[in-house]
Amino acid sequence: SRLRMGIQGDACCMDDRPEGQARFSASILAAGHGSRMGHVPKAAFRVQGQAILERQVASLRGAGVGEISVVIGPYRAQLEPLVAHCKARLVLNETGSTDVVTSQMAAIQDHYQVHAGHDMLVLLGDLPSLMSSHIQRLTSAWLALARDVHAAVPTHVGVRGHPILLSWEAVKAIAESDRPDEGIRGWLLKNRNRVQFLEMRDPAYVQDVDTEEDLLSVGGIP
Repeated sequence: SRLRMGIQGDACCMDDRPEGQARFSASILAAGHGSRMGHVPKAAFRVQGQAILERQVASLRGAGVGEISVVIGPYRAQLEPLVAHCKARLVLNETGSTDVVTSQMAAIQDHYQVHAGHDMLVLLGDLPSLMSSHIQRLTSAWLALARDVHAAVPTHVGVRGHPILLSWEAVKAIAESDRPDEGIRGWLLKNRNRVQFLEMRDPAYVQDVDTEEDLLSVGGIP
């Protein structure tokens, strides 16, 4: 990816990969209770014949993101076979909590251990409208950002969306933080000058599934 300045202390570290040759890995957070949807895993809902998780994995792979993990917690019996079907890496949130921060940290720690040097895409598991073109727009914008930017957040009419894109340096800082309870949001708040918000002018980045009406609006089946 882009050459980057280090973000910890006064040390300066430079990414030695050739300009423009980004390596991205992605993690899909699918460890919620789905309480507003009748306590079922939202990633397994079918939209236009495919589970939302299948659609997301296909979109990421179509955009050139080959390494994909999925964080699950409850509903392991339903989701583990679906993750295997998608040929994605299974990551368990074993905290017993469905708070998104615990899932974020499970994803961050797995990425830190398995994908050193890769930038990271993090997205929620209930965004059915994201296509490969949306991912490609985001990763292309990422490559064009200033080298001292270490996180990018897509927005639509001011609403923050997903995927969030983190540099390897940001992933490392979050993984090594002594405040894991702050998660990604905590790092973003503390490093505002290293975060770029990208107005994408497309609802796909924010169109999640929280209600039956949301699901029906994207052609899903409750």
